[in-house]
Amino acid sequence: MIYTIKKPAGNKVSAWELKEEGRAVRYFGNLTEDRLDFLEASADLVGTLRIRTEDTDKTAEAYIRKLDLETLIASAEGEVGGEKRSSMAFAAKDKDVFYYELRQETNSMNLRVEYKPRSKRTYLNYNIGGMYFEMPLRGRDDYILGKCELCGDGFPKADEGGITIRNASRFALRIYLKHVPISGKDSRQAELLEHQMQMNRHLAKLDSISREGLIKAQEASARTAEDDSKPAAEA
Repeated sequence: MIYTIKKPAGNKVSAWELKEEGRAVRYFGNLTEDRLDFLEASADLVGTLRIRTEDTDKTAEAYIRKLDLETLIASAEGEVGGEKRSSMAFAAKDKDVFYYELRQETNSMNLRVEYKPRSKRTYLNYNIGGMYFEMPLRGRDDYILGKCELCGDGFPKADEGGITIRNASRFALRIYLKHVPISGKDSRQAELLEHQMQMNRHLAKLDSISREGLIKAQEASARTAEDDSKPAAEA
């Protein structure tokens, strides 16, 4: 079943559910200004990632958003400035990542990506490959780590405040969130670095999986979950 809503693009809606207990990304968007809220059970809101195109002053026409209740893939489509544009978001449970993308028929999208962490103590680093952050949890020796890996085309440029991508037809992110307790066996920085390297290795394993492969894996995972939830046939 696909849940379809035809409303003006100004009506933003949460489109992602929990990926697994304790971690979630909420997706709001209207094809010119999208927002991803990162959440963790023990920390509530971790931070907000904003994706803004240069044409935020324009409203998407013929705007439709959908949520496939079987695969939990959220999508939206419409026309912005005469160009067809679409977005898609889902939580790839068996791959342990969130996937988000914004597409347009021509390579004329110019956009800006900025992350606002909840805590001022958050370490944040932007680069042309994406973004990485470490947020300490108040009153605990635990951290929330996040890595957003940039995929797609266009020409990215990073600065201290965010990432600018010009002349893109496809902008995509693979998002990996991790709750890390510090054991104290090694220095805090050494432990955080080891976890960061583990995240890099995990995302590197996905490099061989195409966009279409991730979508097919999500659909297959949803079918498997549905089959597992069905009661066994009586003998």
